[in-house]
Order: sequence, then structure tokens, then C-alpha cells
Amino acid sequence: MTLNHIALINVRNRINLSVGSADFGSKLQTAQNELENEPYILGKLRMSIFWSISRIVNIIFLEEVMAVLTLNGSQEAEQFVTDKKALKAINPINLAAKIDAVKNKPVDTYSNIRGNGIKDEDYE
Repeated sequence: MTLNHIALINVRNRINLSVGSADFGSKLQTAQNELENEPYILGKLRMSIFWSISRIVNIIFLEEVMAVLTLNGSQEAEQFVTDKKALKAINPINLAAKIDAVKNKPVDTYSNIRGNGIKDEDYE
């Protein structure tokens, strides 16, 4: 039995109950209005079900995506730390200081870059 059959039975029962009343015309009109509104109500019900399912699927999808992004993010963070260690090993300041030390020149590169304003000439 479909919803249309149930609605028709309800309308028929309401008409049968109200046949004896003087208000038969208005009751018939009310029943007809309910039948006309049935597609609207069914449409609203379908949309409600659709949005509920859509939301559940969306939540599941977001959980999966966030798990992947979190994994990628941790891998990127690990790569960043590795790159940072590699850069620290070949720090241009350290290279300049080592080269100057080899050439026996005063090393003022490090103190100037550090910004303390003290040069090696101040110590001599």
C-alpha cells in the first residue's frame, strides 16, 4: 500500500464521517487540499532524507580526507625538519667563517650578520 492509497483512504474516511454534517463542502475541500499538498510533503520528506544522507557521506568523506591530509602534513613536517638540518650543516655563515679562517683573514662576517655591531677589529 503506497502513501497515495493511504491518503485516499483517509480522505474517504473523512468524507464518510462528515456526510451527515452541514459542513460537508468545506470538509471535502480540506481533504482535496491535503491531497494536493501530498506531493509537496513527499518532496520535502525526500529532500530531508537526501540532505541527511548527504551530510553523513560528507562527514565520512571529510574524516577520510583529514586522515590523509594529516598523514601528508606529518610527512611534510618531517621533510621540513630534515631540510632544516641539511641547511644548518651547510650554513653560509659557517662556510664564510671557515673560509676566512683558512685564508687567515679577520672574520667579521658572523658578527655583522648577527647584528651585534662588534667587529673583530674592536678586539685588536
